[in-house]
Amino acid sequence: MKRAARTASAPHSSEHGKQNVAALLQMAEGMRARGKLDEAGNICRQIVQDNPDQAHAYIALATILEQQNRYQEAYQCFKQAVTLAPQDFLAWRRFGRCLFKLQQFDAALIAFKKALGLKPDHLATLIYVGRTLHNLERPEDALAIFDAAIERDPANSHAFHQKGIQHQTLGDFANARAAFERAVDLNPKLIESHFRLAAMGETIDEMEQSIQRLRKLAVDNALDEEQRAGAYFAAARLLHKQKRSQDAFELYREGNDVLRAIGEYNPGALSSVVDLSIASFTPEVFETLNDAGTGTDAPIFIIGMPRSGTTLVEQIISSHPEVGAGGEERKMTQLVEALLRNTSGGLRYPADVSRIEPQQLTPIGDQYLSHMRGRFADDARFTDKNPFNFFHAGLISILFPNASIVHCHRDPMDTCLSCYFQYFGDVKTLSFTNDLEHLGHFYTEYQRIMAHWHAVLPGRILDVRYEDMIADQESISRAIIAHLGLRWDDACLKFNENERGVLTASQMQVRQPIYKSSVGRWREFEEELAPLKQVIDNAA
Repeated sequence: MKRAARTASAPHSSEHGKQNVAALLQMAEGMRARGKLDEAGNICRQIVQDNPDQAHAYIALATILEQQNRYQEAYQCFKQAVTLAPQDFLAWRRFGRCLFKLQQFDAALIAFKKALGLKPDHLATLIYVGRTLHNLERPEDALAIFDAAIERDPANSHAFHQKGIQHQTLGDFANARAAFERAVDLNPKLIESHFRLAAMGETIDEMEQSIQRLRKLAVDNALDEEQRAGAYFAAARLLHKQKRSQDAFELYREGNDVLRAIGEYNPGALSSVVDLSIASFTPEVFETLNDAGTGTDAPIFIIGMPRSGTTLVEQIISSHPEVGAGGEERKMTQLVEALLRNTSGGLRYPADVSRIEPQQLTPIGDQYLSHMRGRFADDARFTDKNPFNFFHAGLISILFPNASIVHCHRDPMDTCLSCYFQYFGDVKTLSFTNDLEHLGHFYTEYQRIMAHWHAVLPGRILDVRYEDMIADQESISRAIIAHLGLRWDDACLKFNENERGVLTASQMQVRQPIYKSSVGRWREFEEELAPLKQVIDNAA
């Protein structure tokens, strides 16, 4: 670990002896509480430098690093802490939380279970176990955990909320509704439960009462910005059900305005990323790195804009008996992020991809496969429905030349409108969805990089147009299955009967047969969407 510079605020702990470690940690905690994170971190670094056996110093440093969103560094500190103090409940619990935030859910589950072994009655950790199982797509197991949590604390609104999510994931909407209603009865400010209830059918009177309650919550300064935005979105959804479209749009706009104020979308930065990818992934690169890939055809990557039909396509494909549903897997993104940080040999990704040796890339594909094989049987094919893998289609084609890539696309205006109306709950990653002009810019950059992949990888990617799927489900479904090299199975036409858990925003839609009401929906709001249309038209 890099040695921190000594300052007056970070005295050398060996000068005072190990008996002063507690005092120094208290000093660091005081600075952390006052927002002086760098100074607090320097003190903790000095402590672990001079007292490498102090687990609590590693925990304190890791907590500061988490607050700075430096989760990979925090991970290393927590790992050291649990090694030094394997019987420390706090170390295991916080390690699990860090792994959860890194979306390393298998490891997080182990850490949380270690913590529970030390404190079996710790309810918050039990709930984390359930949430982790949910993210591992084990909703039945998660449901059992939340039932156990409710048995221990029948007034725990968060346990009821999470129970509702599991029922919803499994397609049991009646029990989901009952759980969400109980959650808001216990905690009227639990916005996400309100939001999920708004997606379910209610009587006009019930909807009107909910709208008024949500409007009040949306301006409640005791709530944080994301909670207030969620209240706007939930109220807007109820207004939409009442066909009060213009009133609904105004509340969607209010909710997006709240989120835009805390978002960090940088159009110039995105354009630079796309420029660099286009310049770096030339046709010659794929020939140069021909030996970097594995011969497996197991992965099926489903890419495209959010709300473009990726969940529908995954549901159709995963209805095939030979395919497992991977959902919105983040492993490829994590591997690319690690590649971006790697500067060994002075080479940078993707700028120097043409100079990288094939054997340097092969382990990346191996790591991805090892991770996915942990979720699926050796002989299974599996989907990866992270839509943003469209940024990585070039690397995916190098690592997995025999894998299938299915690209979902939809009318630009309908796609962007659906994003604008969706409360994703991920302000950092999806900040572009909160502003109509930003949405237009992101969409045009997505189109630009997809056009490049089609140019340098001709015939490699199957395009699936949402509107074509709606018009002729069977023909398009058969074309998809044929592209995957699989025999046809009629179960693919009954995707809405697929009992797998669905974690995404489309979980209610995919439980229904194909419907056409979402095609051309943007024309209802043509005047309001003028800024979006201008950006898209200018790029055409």
